Amino acid sequence: MKRLSSPKKQKVRALKMNDMFYFMNRNFKFSDIFPSLDAFKQEYQACRLPLGTFFGSVTSDQVKLLYFLLYAKYGNSTISGSDPEKWKYRLFAKVFQFGPTWLKRIELQKSIRELDLDALQTGGKVIYNHANNPSTEPSTSTLEELEYIDDQNTSNYRKSEIEAYGLQWAMLNDDVTGDFLAQFRKLFLTIVAPDVPLYYNEGGNYEWERSGN
Repeated sequence: MKRLSSPKKQKVRALKMNDMFYFMNRNFKFSDIFPSLDAFKQEYQACRLPLGTFFGSVTSDQVKLLYFLLYAKYGNSTISGSDPEKWKYRLFAKVFQFGPTWLKRIELQKSIRELDLDALQTGGKVIYNHANNPSTEPSTSTLEELEYIDDQNTSNYRKSEIEAYGLQWAMLNDDVTGDFLAQFRKLFLTIVAPDVPLYYNEGGNYEWERSGN
């Protein structure tokens, strides 16, 4: 049996036209489809999904932030599809599905970071009221408080500083945006050489030749 030659010794010549080698990649990259913020906004506005209602208007800061976050993460990544139009809708469908929750989580994280010590130490409050002669007729099916009470007991809870800061630490999440961007991962190819060259023949014969030992 003849031993196959190593890849380094194999030479493949394909479709030689006018002594030049023509080929192009089958799939586009993110930066090919959205080369600029303006291009992204144009496609965002043209999308038939109600993105403006649930995520933000095309001129909003979150759309600008979304583009640059996607560009930073996937700018040179190859899309997982050969139909750019369908791929755009797949991307914007992810924005529609996960974008509003991401924005709310960012807002909540900002509020958590800005809590001062007094707010963190404030605990729950329990109030016990007792009325022998209420001004309104009591009912077992209502959650409203009685307007007249004979006595009242309250329990106020307050956390120590270490408990308060520990609670804030537990609520902080620095991966909110990372989790959001991960939702777009399947829209891109994750292999080292994702592109298969497409060779074009503008008429005439072409020949595949393999040589090597």
